[in-house]
Amino acid sequence: MHQDKVQQKLKNWGYYKGKVDGIFGAQTKEAVKYFQRKKNFYPKKRIFFQVQHYKYSIEEKFFGG
Repeated sequence: MHQDKVQQKLKNWGYYKGKVDGIFGAQTKEAVKYFQRKKNFYPKKRIFFQVQHYKYSIEEKFFGG
């Protein structure tokens, strides 16, 4: 997953407030840390897998998978 897609997902879920530009800067890093804390994800794991896991768990919950 590209950084811009991660940024967009985090923005959609309310964790990222910056511009979706594909740059993994300070704002994106803080949004990732915030997302990880709120979802009890291990901070060393790759964010791509965490975002995918969260995205699919939401889809399953609301749309039946």
